[in-house]
Amino acid sequence: MSIQWLGLLVDLWFLLSCLPFHISAFNLDTDTKHVLRKNGDPGSLFGFSLALHHQLNPLNKKLLLVGAPRAKSFTKIEVTGGIYQCELTTDSKSCERVKLDNDEFVKSKDVKDQWMGVRVTSQGPGQSVMTCAHRYQEWSTIPDTPNLVFGQCYILGEDLHKSDAHRIWRRVICDDRKHIKDKPKNPDWFGYCQQGHSAAFAKDNTSLLFGGPGAYQWKGIVRMESLDNLEVSNEEPCETGDVDRLDRDLIPLLNNSYLGFSIDSGMALTKKGQLTIVSGAPRGGFSGEVAFLKRDPLAERSLSVENILKGPGLASSFGYDIAVVDLNADGARPVVNIREDLRITPSTINMAAEHCDKHKCTFKARACFTYTAQPPSYNPRLTVNYAFEADAETRKQRRSSRMAFLFQSQGVLELAGQGKEKCTETQLKLLGDIKDRLHSIPISVSVSLLNDSKTESKSPLPALTPILSLYEQSTATSEVIFINKGCGSDNICQSNLELQYRFCSRPKLLGQDVFTPLPSERGIPVISAGDEDIALEVNVTNREGDDAHQSHLIIKLPDSLSFSSLYFNHISEVLVKCNPNDNGTLTDCELGNPFKRDAEVTFYVILSTSRISLSTTDVNVTLQLETTSVQKIQASEAKAKVVFELHLQVFGLARPSQVSFGGAVKGESAMKSEDDIGTLVEYEFRIWNLGRPLKSFANASLNIYWPKENAVGKWLLYLVQIHSEGIQNVPCSPLTEISPVQHIKGSRDNSRKRRDAHQEAFSSEDGFSFLSKKRKYKTLTCSDELKCVEIRCPLLGLDSTAVVFLQARLWNSTFLEDYISLNYLDIVLDATLSLTDSAENIGLRKTEKSGTQVRLTVFPERKAAIWAKVAWWVIFLSVMVGLLLLALLSFLLWKCIKYPVAKKYYVMQKNTEERHPIRGDSSLDPTA
Repeated sequence: MSIQWLGLLVDLWFLLSCLPFHISAFNLDTDTKHVLRKNGDPGSLFGFSLALHHQLNPLNKKLLLVGAPRAKSFTKIEVTGGIYQCELTTDSKSCERVKLDNDEFVKSKDVKDQWMGVRVTSQGPGQSVMTCAHRYQEWSTIPDTPNLVFGQCYILGEDLHKSDAHRIWRRVICDDRKHIKDKPKNPDWFGYCQQGHSAAFAKDNTSLLFGGPGAYQWKGIVRMESLDNLEVSNEEPCETGDVDRLDRDLIPLLNNSYLGFSIDSGMALTKKGQLTIVSGAPRGGFSGEVAFLKRDPLAERSLSVENILKGPGLASSFGYDIAVVDLNADGARPVVNIREDLRITPSTINMAAEHCDKHKCTFKARACFTYTAQPPSYNPRLTVNYAFEADAETRKQRRSSRMAFLFQSQGVLELAGQGKEKCTETQLKLLGDIKDRLHSIPISVSVSLLNDSKTESKSPLPALTPILSLYEQSTATSEVIFINKGCGSDNICQSNLELQYRFCSRPKLLGQDVFTPLPSERGIPVISAGDEDIALEVNVTNREGDDAHQSHLIIKLPDSLSFSSLYFNHISEVLVKCNPNDNGTLTDCELGNPFKRDAEVTFYVILSTSRISLSTTDVNVTLQLETTSVQKIQASEAKAKVVFELHLQVFGLARPSQVSFGGAVKGESAMKSEDDIGTLVEYEFRIWNLGRPLKSFANASLNIYWPKENAVGKWLLYLVQIHSEGIQNVPCSPLTEISPVQHIKGSRDNSRKRRDAHQEAFSSEDGFSFLSKKRKYKTLTCSDELKCVEIRCPLLGLDSTAVVFLQARLWNSTFLEDYISLNYLDIVLDATLSLTDSAENIGLRKTEKSGTQVRLTVFPERKAAIWAKVAWWVIFLSVMVGLLLLALLSFLLWKCIKYPVAKKYYVMQKNTEERHPIRGDSSLDPTA
């Protein structure tokens, strides 16, 4: 198990809350003039640990100690890690490697990859320095035994060399434990101790503190032992779990807590004059814990847990790093508090009443500044920068600001001293065409120190300039408040927007768009992919609600749909405007600003279905109403099912549609050819495809319910042949229903038989059927007296049209035996269309032409029997009636011929007299 070295760094700053301390802090100055930068070798992790060290001998100088746990050794062969001493000057190259070159260090085993410098700390001015390598290993020579990662620490003198004091300068606390000797194959006790991940000089200045987070199955340990040699010191080493007992149950933390990951100490934390050790366990309790430890008064070689602090949340790594410090001081630098006062005149605006859209509405901003400082004696003239800003949040959201400055918005002014006020003014104008008229407009002024003074100093470091206090705001903010009549008395708008929707089709009636709700299945609308654009009807209301400012409807479409256009009644008081994105899947529809109380609008979003593919089974449209008024609105989901409807139609007919039967009854065994069966009939089924070619995504079949036998199992229509045109040549099934009687051979000349049957159908009607008292007939269908079989004919490759032909023989003997007493009978055949091997979202459009019925009328032959059945008096009466009719007809013809001749003579004579009148000449008188 390994330590993750890069992660979240949590600093725990602890001070007992009951003590009368005032906590303060100071800013971190990022000015490059005040920053010291030191650089190490690439990849060395230079700066992994830091410590300030004050060396008094042999020279008095202040140093920065820097750990570089991945630095190479002086020989540049192996990575061992190390520490550097850096002088506190602005020279970035003033760092020198600390040489741990004595025999004990060089001869120590397994320094490769030990991470020396993972921790470095100083005891104080003129005292010792400690550095650690937590990954120091002891390589095992026993097979199947893992290497043991003990860790080690070194104690150096103030001059960063081996100390001449009477003390052990190399400290290793885990490699001589009896559990390692007794159980060499079980390193879960101290084999992964990793001592030195944390290490510190105790605040009593007599003890060393070590953390080993890998001990006790990663529960971790903390150990305290004397800084001086054990022979000199009277203090016994002590640790969690007890040095002698090594009892992990004495540590009230869970396994894998990593106790000892960080460590520090303090005097008078829990009791005056008592040393308290504080150690972090960043995985304790699953959120991190910090343990407060002290020497156990009942067991001198044990550290007992006095208190535990819990982390704030799961996996927060609370206790990753800690420090016990006194925060009373502020760092020996001047801290300035600047007080800003900002006033806006006027502070409210009613845009409708002031007509800001027609003329300019202006405001005055006045800011005044004073300062105080610590220490109080610091009282120079301070030069500060100031800057006004308007509607900052709106601009951060990359929206247009609602205000603009008429004059300069920033500048420099001088404060004469502490408590002396200085003011400045500027003017702003309100932009007329703004959308957000609900939220107030913030106007702020910020201030910063202008650090341009230079102070002479003999120190190699630059002089410190004053800094702004962290506890005082450097920005003052005021607001311009909008007055809206459509809001409540508190100027807060609480809208009540509600949304209703439904999918519609878009047929046209008399040239006008008519929106009709789509059909549904189990309450879910169904979109037919073959349709043109569909519409989403949207109805928005604001019943009994305050004005809804900046009301929008956000429509999020799936990739299979896209925004096409918008349709609404232009007479409506609410004007709707929709703005789709580039691919039409996200549309923002503006509903009004504001959408007023009790307003209502209905509009139609036209959606294109051109992107719907065969894999589309449903669509889900998200509708989200939005407003800047006060209202929480849940998104709505408009769902619809997608089907592909094929526009197939079928028509059928029989050729001839009327046939007759007659002759003698003939048994099946006596029949030799199909001509012996009966009259030939041909059924023709014509299929039209009015949509997409079937070959691309589906297969269809023609299903014919063939009237094979009557109710008693006798042959009715004997199927002899099936063929097709316009589709692939795939046989219909079942094949066993085509010419099933093996010994009956096919006809040689079917065309002649078809012509004879067609002529016979029209000559076999009774000559005197009008004299019958009552005609007898019957209709035979598959649902009552017929035994039918389903003939399925695949329509593979159907493009636009296809024809399927079925040829059959009327079984003459069955009709002579069972239906000779009827004047005629009708045989009704049904045929339908269906899809095969298609996706569940593909279907046939249900219309009246999705199926067809074919009616075949059958007559018996009765020519020879007609006259024998007519009585003699009927014949005599018929002859007499005929003679009378002939005489009457002759008389009428004679009258018609005679009358026109006489009339013509009379007219001609009269005309002659008129042309030649008698003038009294007696010689011309015919009587003379």
